[in-house]
Amino acid sequence: MIQSNTIDLDDLSPYDTADPAGMGRHIAAFPERILKGWEAAGELALPGGYRGVTRVLVQGMGGSAIAGDIAGEALDGLTMDASGAAPRVDVHRDYGAHPAAGPGTLVIALSHSGRTEEALSGVEASLERGARLIAMTGGGPLARAAARHDLPVIGMPRTGGPPRAFLPYALGALLRLLCDLCVPSAAAFAGAALQSAVEELRQAQADFAPSCRRSNPAKELARALAGRVPVIVSSRGLVSAARRWKTQINENAKTPAWTEELPEMHHNAVVGFEQPRLRENLSVVLLGPPAPDDDGPARERYVISRDVFSRLNTPAHWPTLRGGTRLSRLLEAVLLGDYVSYYLALVNGVDPMPTETLDRVKDRIRGAAAVVDGHAE
Repeated sequence: MIQSNTIDLDDLSPYDTADPAGMGRHIAAFPERILKGWEAAGELALPGGYRGVTRVLVQGMGGSAIAGDIAGEALDGLTMDASGAAPRVDVHRDYGAHPAAGPGTLVIALSHSGRTEEALSGVEASLERGARLIAMTGGGPLARAAARHDLPVIGMPRTGGPPRAFLPYALGALLRLLCDLCVPSAAAFAGAALQSAVEELRQAQADFAPSCRRSNPAKELARALAGRVPVIVSSRGLVSAARRWKTQINENAKTPAWTEELPEMHHNAVVGFEQPRLRENLSVVLLGPPAPDDDGPARERYVISRDVFSRLNTPAHWPTLRGGTRLSRLLEAVLLGDYVSYYLALVNGVDPMPTETLDRVKDRIRGAAAVVDGHAE
């Protein structure tokens, strides 16, 4: 097993030194930022032709893209509970237009910085295919492109943290847009459901926060994952949360991680854990099931997974999700992962805020783009 530094997570005195830029404060603001994003999207005046789309394409990268993933699964859960029909939501993590972009589709170009070149490249390409577009950004070239084409814009906070810290804001805004434009019959229900889910989230947060010293599941998981490569297992309804866990562990804790999805994992990936020299460095998190009081096949797959990993002597952790709805459990799973990644950074002895390797990659990409364009942005 890989060795990690030791820190007493229940001793709050070193937190300010270990987290000088305040990533913990951003995570603590998660519930409020969801509601602020919801409110911001509600203030947007949209042309009538934007309503009633049957397919939504979110174009972005990193936390922006994951906000689209989570919004899609959240909308599925909301419409299940409201007996409605959700539009298909796809996330496009690439250059140019999604193959499905065209009349009848809504493309949401999402970039907190406004400089993500993959999202930027989709604006002109999607417009050429006849798609409707909305930009969600804090400014930069994406805001200028939106102004040039007279596109609706949802502004995002520009200062106060890295883009990944504003995923909840983007999530709240996306949910409002999707409900208002695509499932208007469920919009009122969705607003009430979101308020209720956020209230449940605040209650869960009390058990995840640094000040909670006893029975804190986030701290316990961070201690258990220290020195190992986490494998986050989920199923439909929580796949987006597992992706967020992975990327937060990558960026905050500076630790590799990967995800697996049930039931597909039971058809291939479980065999890979038979390799003893590799599995001794792994630790599994079973994230789910997505529905409360689920005693059916979905839950049984988690039970089977737990038993398989036990037989293979691979540590497997199954945190309890207490949310009473699919939406509240999804949000709880995301927030739990954010806190786990934060505590894991402290255990690893690394500052959770900077992402130096990622910054170097972005600088190189922008430099290459400037050479191609013949000028610097």
